[in-house]
Amino acid sequence: MVEEAGRFLAGVAGVVYSERDGRYLLLRRSSDKDFAPGAWECVTGRVQQGEGFEDALRREVREETGLD
Repeated sequence: MVEEAGRFLAGVAGVVYSERDGRYLLLRRSSDKDFAPGAWECVTGRVQQGEGFEDALRREVREETGLD
């Protein structure tokens, strides 16, 4: 955890699982990303100021996959 004046920085990560067919969803990072281009990863993101962990994870899933 990194603390800056007046800010709390934290991250969330989650794995999307389909109960219907028993598969997991992994995402592939764009080849033009500056960090780990092309790497496979689960949904990840930052918690925004004043946001709870569950809310942050739901927002990240929507942003990265379009799923609710």
